[in-house]
Amino acid sequence: NLGVISVFKSRNTLRQTLMNVKSRTPKECKRGAVYEIPCADCDSVYIGETGRSLKDRIKEHKYAVNRGDMKNGVATHAWYSQHQVDWSSAKVRTVEPFLWKRKVLEAIHIQREASTSNLDCGLQLNPIWTPILNPK
Repeated sequence: NLGVISVFKSRNTLRQTLMNVKSRTPKECKRGAVYEIPCADCDSVYIGETGRSLKDRIKEHKYAVNRGDMKNGVATHAWYSQHQVDWSSAKVRTVEPFLWKRKVLEAIHIQREASTSNLDCGLQLNPIWTPILNPK
């Protein structure tokens, strides 16, 4: 009645479905991530953020553990508790290329975790977010 013609257009075409030839980069190889490194002997995890790949950051944590660096949360936990670090279970929680957003995400993940081996809680979040982040 108003002179408007509606047209149907599919969102996904057969070409889009079949022509995805580029392989995806694994999360562990991407730069800019919030990651976790679990303890092999208890429920504690270390939550961190890096602008580099997780693989490179884990090398630094391993070096810190081997030399007993007390400025590193993973090394401090391993030293004082005499626990082993579960390096093979380290994983990326989320990928975020922007530093400020990554710092906020790190703080959120630390606050939501029951037991961490972090030496600090990262970025200080406004206490107004506590009920949302810890709905217990």
